[in-house]
Amino acid sequence: MMNSYEKYRNVFGSFAHLSDDAPWTEGVAGLVEWILWEPRTILGVSKAAYWKKIVAWASEPEVAVLPMDAKVAYIEKKLAAEVSANEAQDRYAATHTHIVGPREALRRAKFFSEDYLNKEFDIFWNLASDRFLDAFYGKFTTIAGGGSWTSRGNGGLVQNSVELRTMQADNLSYSRHEKLLVANELKLGAAKNADQMLKYAHLHLELKKRGFIESNDRHLLLFIAPSVTADAWGAQLDAEIRHCEKDKKLEYLLAEDVLAAARATTYASVSWTELADFCDAFAAELTAAAQTEQKLLRGFASTVRQKSGVSR
Repeated sequence: MMNSYEKYRNVFGSFAHLSDDAPWTEGVAGLVEWILWEPRTILGVSKAAYWKKIVAWASEPEVAVLPMDAKVAYIEKKLAAEVSANEAQDRYAATHTHIVGPREALRRAKFFSEDYLNKEFDIFWNLASDRFLDAFYGKFTTIAGGGSWTSRGNGGLVQNSVELRTMQADNLSYSRHEKLLVANELKLGAAKNADQMLKYAHLHLELKKRGFIESNDRHLLLFIAPSVTADAWGAQLDAEIRHCEKDKKLEYLLAEDVLAAARATTYASVSWTELADFCDAFAAELTAAAQTEQKLLRGFASTVRQKSGVSR
């Protein structure tokens, strides 16, 4: 009998190495997966909360005795009223946990959702040219240039190829030529997790052990967030170690090889505004022959600047 990993691979396939081809359409599939696994994205509330509210309406004494058609009409009216009441008229109005309609669901995803931004990033980063990625990553680590990059977001293909339940990465970019794995950790409103640097070190080691990258590959952990991280990386790593020492479930992150990998990792952060500015600057230097890439870069820069919390 096949396990869940095998069931997925049997239908959707897998990859054996991070340098394997990664079609940009994987990002589209990742977006669909996110919606399917997180229905609150389109409902505004969890499926359970949605069902419970409908059952509660249908169970009201005056409604419970009605014929089915009348019950359906009543629930449709209640849903319509709730959707209308919870639709914001301002792009950046605060969000609350309520049942919402399509326009409000799209507003929340497009301007507030970190997960939605991750999926936009996955598609954009996969379509971005190798020259662009060389230039961008060259701001944070040594890049020789002239190689190729593959990029994958946190979707089912990654999870079911690697089979690592202890860690999910937002986006992994890899260059065999540069001998470099870049973990792009994308933030919009959330803070850095208390064990994030150590978990990425653990992921780096596991990818090596499982043959998805080479044993001598370097590791850059790049945080992309509304603002640049100001604290010293060494101090942050020490704080993570102290945090893990208090939790038995995280003891595996204190193994000597994980700590050594964490200390060997290059850490950097960049703001979304800085990334958008870099996209515009790179696009400005391209010739008319590269019109497609110009549109790609300027389009993503424009989208990023519209996000809640990002300086415009």
